[in-house]
Amino acid sequence: MSTIIAPAAEQIVIGCCLQGQILADRVAGLAPEHFAIEAHRDAFAAILASWHQGRPVDVVLLDEMLKPSPGDADLGYWVECAEQGFSFAMLPAHVSTVRNKAMRRALLAAAGQIASMAYADGDVREILANASAAVSKLADGAVTRGPRLVRDVLTDHLPGMGERWDGRKDGLRTGFAHLDAKLRGLRAGNLVLIAARPAMGKTSLAMQIAANVAENGVVVAFSQEMADTELVDRLLASAGRIDLSKIIGGGLTPDDHDRLASAVGRLNGMRLYVDDQPAQRISDIRAKVQSVRRKHPISLVVVDYLQLMTGDGANRNAEIEQISRGLKTLAKEIGCPVIALSQLSRECEKRPNKRPMLADLRDSGAIEQDADIVLMIYRDEVYNPDTPDKGTAEVLIRKNRQGQTGDVRLTWLGEYTSFADCGYQAARQQKTKQRFARRGFDD
Repeated sequence: MSTIIAPAAEQIVIGCCLQGQILADRVAGLAPEHFAIEAHRDAFAAILASWHQGRPVDVVLLDEMLKPSPGDADLGYWVECAEQGFSFAMLPAHVSTVRNKAMRRALLAAAGQIASMAYADGDVREILANASAAVSKLADGAVTRGPRLVRDVLTDHLPGMGERWDGRKDGLRTGFAHLDAKLRGLRAGNLVLIAARPAMGKTSLAMQIAANVAENGVVVAFSQEMADTELVDRLLASAGRIDLSKIIGGGLTPDDHDRLASAVGRLNGMRLYVDDQPAQRISDIRAKVQSVRRKHPISLVVVDYLQLMTGDGANRNAEIEQISRGLKTLAKEIGCPVIALSQLSRECEKRPNKRPMLADLRDSGAIEQDADIVLMIYRDEVYNPDTPDKGTAEVLIRKNRQGQTGDVRLTWLGEYTSFADCGYQAARQQKTKQRFARRGFDD
């Protein structure tokens, strides 16, 4: 039977780090929590802290740094560790041993947790989802970490800040230029809410973003209102710029057929998973996302829509709160943005200015609280058919935890049930004008 503690390997790793040389590259990926013995955890944490300041550590300095924390280890013990750390060539093997033992301990802890969940009362699907999440976390090599000093966070974070400033490391692009400029993309771990009254186009906007991301990454979309075939019809209309009514009822022109073939080719190249099972629980969605994640890293999850999900709360507000928190937890757990669609209450339609506000979110204030970004869609033509803003939509950025709020105007292409940057409509009109001019209808 394999043991789950390797004190000799831990001593050698600490000893090598006490030889007066900075060996950060040799112990990359090793963290204090990987050590089973508390004195070794404290010592390695102190060594890393000193290295981050550019200072090597010897036995005397280590003993002084650890003096405020009482323990069994003293200067003599660290001298003994230093004497053990004589072979830098074998250091990677000992680092691997320490990490592997840590993973075994974490696996045993997870097994105990899963056993406790199995004996406890509760929804078996929720238990299975939590068990799957625990095992997936171990499979990713994750070990629960403790609090980090802000200087350690800065060490990891500063290089990425420069990449963000020069545009090399922004969030996930939505595909709409002005929206991306405001949001700086969708960030990993973010819960993004797209909310609107019915028929405003929230599903269309979410699925266009999903299609754009799916050309270079993996997207999982849950549609609890529309069948997967209906979603594909809309995606074909949007991608091919084909009237949706023709895709549904027929009557395509030869030009439409060419565009349809092009759209089919584009969709075939997308890594977009669609699930149309209705009334799903957060545990169902988590389990399915984890199943895809075991095959591919996931770039984006879309849930359409939040109020159609099922929860376990005492009332509907409590259920929505549970679902909202669950989606935010899923975003952090998977490490990608989650877009959730939400209905709005009728209150906005009672006001002279019907543009929605955060207070119009239905069922629970937890939705607003949990969301990192809240986008609300308003199309004036829904209420005022003769409006001069016909054919346009306003995306109202009502909340943006890491950036600007404000409004972004998009073109609404109703026949294709899709949105486009405002420049698209101007370019299309100019192209039409040039075509008629060539035919002698313009001077």
